[in-house]
Amino acid sequence: MDHKSRIYKNYASDIQVCKKNLGNSEVDRYGRIYKWYLRNWMPKDKQANILDAGCGCGHLLQCFSMWGYSNVTGVDVSPEQVKFAKKIHPNVIQADTLEFIEGQKEQFDLIVAIDLIEHFTKEEVVRFLDACHKSLKSGGQLIIQTPNADSPFGPIPGFGDFTHEIYLNIGSLRGVMTVCGFIEIEGRETGPIPYGLFSLLRWILWKLIRLMIMSYNIIETSGPGSGIFTRVFIARGIKS
Repeated sequence: MDHKSRIYKNYASDIQVCKKNLGNSEVDRYGRIYKWYLRNWMPKDKQANILDAGCGCGHLLQCFSMWGYSNVTGVDVSPEQVKFAKKIHPNVIQADTLEFIEGQKEQFDLIVAIDLIEHFTKEEVVRFLDACHKSLKSGGQLIIQTPNADSPFGPIPGFGDFTHEIYLNIGSLRGVMTVCGFIEIEGRETGPIPYGLFSLLRWILWKLIRLMIMSYNIIETSGPGSGIFTRVFIARGIKS
């Protein structure tokens, strides 16, 4: 058994510390955050065929259901995480994510891969992106979240999991997604969002920190950098 198989066997309890069910306040907070991060990217059609690739413990699946999407599938390689996810959403498959997607063709309107591709080697990333492109319908979207090499604190999530293989920024991700046939690739930060007094304060302070990072980049390189500086970022590409 290789090291990944050993770790993924009990990944939910040893690494992710998954909860069987999020409390109402946690569900509201998680849903509010991702509704903002995914704004204008989610399909308007509530019957859209959506795949959560590497769905983990199923909390994003819970959000999709809460938002009214009824045709959603989750897939994950970890048997323990699948067990947790099935308590939240019934349509979850235990399988190698790459192999599962490669078995589909023009099936999905949207594929979401949150904190997944950093677990792949470079060769597997290209294989994954090619598979996603083939399994999306024309005009379908791929959304990816991954640790951010442009962030001063990106190494914390980037190297915080022994199974991580690669470390990207929006530039490197855009490049490989373009090679694999995706267009209109857009990146976003995953920082604080203003919805209450404390979160508003965090949002304001983050804007000041961003300004400092951009100023440092200008001083060193004469350019502000990518403009995406949160330790994790999210990006969307469309099948050409």
